[in-house]
This record gives sequence, C-alpha cells and structure tokens, in this order.
Amino acid sequence: MLDNFIDLNRSFVKITEDHDFDMEEDPYAEVFAKFVKNYHNNFETKKWVDLFQLQRVIILAEAGAGKTAEIRFATKKLRREGKKAFFFRLEHINSDFDSSFEIGEKAEFDEWRTCDEQGWFFLDSVDEARLLGPKQFEQAIRKFGAELGENKQRAYIYITSRISEWRPQSDLDLVKKQLPFEVTLDKEIQDKDSDLIFLEGTSNNTIKPYGNQEREQYEPTVFALRSLDLGQISIFSQAFYVQDLEVFLKAIEKHEANIFSTRPQDLKDLIAYWKQHREIANRAKMIEASITSKLEEENPDRQSALPLNPEEARYGAEILAASVTFLKKNRILIPDENADPTIKAEAINAKSILTDWDFKKTQALLQRPIFDEAIYGTVRFHHRSVREYLTAKWLYRLLQEGKSRRSIEGLFFAERYGRQVAVPSLRPVLACLILFDDCIREKTAKIAPEIFIQGGDPSALPTETRQSMLTQFCERYVSQKFLSFGLDNTNVQRFAHPDLGQTISHLLEIYSGHEEILDLLLRIIWLGDIQVCSEKVLSYAIDEKYGVYTRIYCIRIIKAVGSQAQKIGLWMQ
Repeated sequence: MLDNFIDLNRSFVKITEDHDFDMEEDPYAEVFAKFVKNYHNNFETKKWVDLFQLQRVIILAEAGAGKTAEIRFATKKLRREGKKAFFFRLEHINSDFDSSFEIGEKAEFDEWRTCDEQGWFFLDSVDEARLLGPKQFEQAIRKFGAELGENKQRAYIYITSRISEWRPQSDLDLVKKQLPFEVTLDKEIQDKDSDLIFLEGTSNNTIKPYGNQEREQYEPTVFALRSLDLGQISIFSQAFYVQDLEVFLKAIEKHEANIFSTRPQDLKDLIAYWKQHREIANRAKMIEASITSKLEEENPDRQSALPLNPEEARYGAEILAASVTFLKKNRILIPDENADPTIKAEAINAKSILTDWDFKKTQALLQRPIFDEAIYGTVRFHHRSVREYLTAKWLYRLLQEGKSRRSIEGLFFAERYGRQVAVPSLRPVLACLILFDDCIREKTAKIAPEIFIQGGDPSALPTETRQSMLTQFCERYVSQKFLSFGLDNTNVQRFAHPDLGQTISHLLEIYSGHEEILDLLLRIIWLGDIQVCSEKVLSYAIDEKYGVYTRIYCIRIIKAVGSQAQKIGLWMQ
C-alpha cells in the first residue's frame, strides 16, 4: 500500500471500437458500457506492468471508478523504483505549467530534458480540462507537447478521461499530432506464400516489400479501466473493516447490488449502508438510500453558504430528472456559467425548470453528488437508474397532487395497429412507476407484463402481485411461438423468489408445451432456488421430447435444489 492507497491490482481492457458515442442516448453506448463493465471476461486484460511498456495510453473510466487514484499510485510506484515519473492535472497545465506538477518537481523535469533517460507522464483528466470549454483539453495537450519539445521519443504518456467525454476520433488525432511517437519497423516476418512481409509494431500491420525498413507513427492504445471484480471488492471491503465479509459479499450477489459495488466510490457508500443496517436491501430501497445520501450536504460550511433542506433537494432532483428524461437532453446547465453555445442548445436550463428557486438553491442542488462533476458548465445525473427512478417518483407525486391520470398514463401507453402497447423509450421509467401506483401497475400487467421482469425492482412488490403478473404474462404470450423481447438472467433473478413456487408449479402443468414460456419458468425456478417444483422438473429432465436447452435448465435445477434421491435418479437415467 502506498500512502493509504488500496492496491486492488486493477485490470484494463483494450478498446478498439472507433465510435463517438453518447453514454445516455446512443444505443451503441449501452452495448459499449456493458462491454466495459460486464462482458469482457473472455477478452485479454492488462495490468499496470503491461501499460508501463506502452508509449501512448488513453485510460477511460466512469466517474468514481478510481482512475485518478490509480494513476497517482502508478506515478508513485515508478518513482519509488527510481524512474522519472510525473503526475499533472490537465486543467492546470494551461494556466501555469511550472506549478502544475502534483507529483514530481519542475526542476526534476528540466533535469530529465537534458539527459537521455525515459520518463513517464500521467495527465489527469480530459473531462476536468474541459471544465471551462471544449478547447481546454486541446490547449493543454499543445502546451504539454511544447514543453516536451524534442524529447517526446523518450516519454511514456498516459491520459485519463471519463468514457462519456472522450471523442475517439478527434481526441486521438490530437494526441497523435501533438505528442507523436515514431517506431522503426524493423521486425520482419516472411510470408511464405508471397513476396510480401508483415512489419510488426503497428496496429494495422503495414505490408511492405521484404527488406524494407521505415518509421511510422505509433498508434495510442485506448483502455477501459475494468469494474471491480469479486476479489477486488473483497480486498476493498476488508480495508474498510467490513465485519462478516462472506455474508456481505453473498448479500451483494443475492440482492444484485452490483451497481453499488463495482466502483470504489459507490462501494464506500454500500459499505456505510451495510455497517449501519447490517443488510443490503432490495434494489429499490438501495436506490432510495443512495439518493437520500447523495442529496445531503456533509460539509456544514457549504450547507451554511448554500442552504437547501432535504425536501427541496428531493423535489428539485425529481423535476430535473423528469425534464432530462422527457426533453431527451442529458446535460443540465449550471446557472451563470459561461457554457459553449452549442452545449447550451443541447442542455436543460435549470433556472427555467426551477423557476421559483434562487441562484443559491439551484447551485447547491447541482453541486450534490447525485450529479457528476461539472463539465462545460453543465452536470448530468450520475446513474441512469437513479434518473429513471426519480422521474417515476416525480410522476407519482403529480398523481398524488391530483394531476390528470389520463395524461400521465398517456406518456407510457399508446395504440399501435389497434392494440395497446407500452412506449419503448419509457419502459425503464414505467418499470419504476409500477412500484408506487396500483392503477398503472394493473394496466401494465394487462398490456406489457414483461416489464415486471425486464426492469425496475419486482422484488419490492407484494407476493400476490408478482404471482398474478406471472400468470397474466403466460396468458398473454401463449399464442406467440417466439417472444419478441429478451429476458436475461439478471432480469429474471431480480424477479425470482421461492414465494412463487406454488404458482409456477401450476403454470408448468398448463404451459409445458410452450417452449419459451417453459424455459422462462424453469429459469425462475433455477435462479430463485425454488425447491417445491423439483419433482416436476426432474420429469422434464429425463423426457427426450424436450429440447436440449430446456433439459439443461432442468439438470441445473436438480443440481441446485433437488433432493439426494432426485440427483441419483437423474444420474441413473
């Protein structure tokens, strides 16, 4: 451990997609985000020891993921090994380069420029550099390149950014132009089937005639900082003195608290909740607790200077969340900030939403950690799930105040080709709203019962409601041979619970001939550890009329919850 830094041996995964995405609205960004967070276990990962060998590296991560702490640790580690290493904040480089060194000194840098040693430079971070405007990052990189001068070939440079603020094409081009590094292509591999060879050392394996050598621009490598895995969560939790660690880790898995545990900042909040309550609640309660915590001002001096009571903070967060959702603009303008005109056109004006609030109240709200730090004079909600939940809460508030139910329901339901359907873009909000309003819950069960499984937190609903919903789901889709939507195991696990056992046992009898409904019921049994259905499941496992995937689910269920006799019976078949 260096200076109280918790060394989690973080991993990095290479990103090769060349796509300028918006993390909130671009459908591709959702795939990308899942790739970064969850789906790269089968991809080659790198550690710091690997990154130290690369001359130009971009490190992307979400806010709160720990990227700044990681590169500070990397800088200090190299320095303790006797290497020349320096840490800068990019936003400070423009104003005064001589005083912008946070780790290392200007005198050391000047000494390095006169010798022939290699040097490692860590620049944090692109998003902070753009606080005052889009050109700040560009100016900082130009300034840094000028300070390196003719010594760029000896410099190993690492730049961090939030995923949402990195522009893959233009930012990479800027780094390549202002911080160039050339490689000599002298490693030749003879292609036995032709007169050409591949020259290694570049990202695109340039093909040249045998025997030629050339120098080529080095391509910076872009990495994502991987989310914390179970082992890293365990190490982090131990460092924060979590008692009953195994119980804590099992509770995270059981209650699907991954959105509160895969980043160091969120994990700290989760640990605090655990220490106070000795439990991890269902998803809805955890989101509610997170909102309450992040809307509080912990600094008494700041609270005195910018007073805002909890009720006001909650109301303001709800109405801003709804504005962002329905106007489809992710950013919220900070009052009196001189934001770029282009950004202003794509952002919500907080003053026009909170019309009866004064400047101090609005400023106080937008500084609460429920929002990310300001970029370009704007903020955005830290978690999309939190924004959706707050939007649902605001709509429920309107219903309680007597606003038109017909108008509010009209936001979520529409008629298509003579049939009532749920509006696709608002399904995540609807999945939250059904937790609060009985009428909307009943209407959703009739029109789109899959929403109870696809999103929100069905575990927060009464047993009778979930039993009824599952029955209606099967009745609605029995006429469809194939379901037109996907239900992954994360969604199903959130819905599955042993209290559904008798209902599922009855539904198995009715829908054993419908392959997709049967497979869903079996997944609920498996993920919910529902023992009362095991005898019926065993009969399906040994019946060859069922498909291979259906029988695999059955085998998994018997292995997980079957009796010893059932396991032996399955083995004997």
